[in-house]
Amino acid sequence: MVVVRHGQASFGQADYDRLSDLGVRQCEMLGRFWARRGLRFDRVVVGPCKRHRESHDAIIRGYHAVTNGHGEPWPEPVEDAGLNEYQAWEAMDCLAPGHREMAVDSDEGRRQYFYLYRKTMRRWARGEATQYGVESWKEFRARVEASVERMREALLQAGNGDRTMLVVTSGGPTAATAGYALGLDDLRTMEQSWTISNGSFSEFLVSRTAEEDRFSMVSFNATPHLDRDHITGA
Repeated sequence: MVVVRHGQASFGQADYDRLSDLGVRQCEMLGRFWARRGLRFDRVVVGPCKRHRESHDAIIRGYHAVTNGHGEPWPEPVEDAGLNEYQAWEAMDCLAPGHREMAVDSDEGRRQYFYLYRKTMRRWARGEATQYGVESWKEFRARVEASVERMREALLQAGNGDRTMLVVTSGGPTAATAGYALGLDDLRTMEQSWTISNGSFSEFLVSRTAEEDRFSMVSFNATPHLDRDHITGA
């Protein structure tokens, strides 16, 4: 299972849920990287957001730019609502009123905003926004883990040797998947979500034997397809 965080979205714009021009390039570069290495996917799952679908489509464009349409057929993507991002903005609205008015058009402004963001997300993870009807961190983790179990089972039921699934989602679900594989606590899992680069990928091994089921993390937040100028985290 290969889990991709979407390319850079349009932070600070009226519609955050779409890729920036850089975000499109990040995902196209990933598609080209995989095509040159002969990687193919048997199943594709995408989250429900526009930025998830746009990232998937950019990966395909990059992939086909290398294969010229002569590679293996690309699977039709299946949407999984459980792979949606956690409700960060709703939690911020409840616990940090006025955050949307903060200036983020300078390095200092962004630094101050993300300091407040991290502080507020820790409060949310401790359950301080549940009275406002915002999805709790534990509910979020349970939702993502249910999606992971569905995808694991689909891979295991496929049988017939190795199967590779592409999953395109956000940083939160990627971190929750890693936390599930590694048995991390809530705070460590959340903090991992802040480290994940746009357009990066993380790899997980799914296997079943007579003795045990395995779900293991093989790599995390990999960006070998991106040069320094193309690595972003927001």
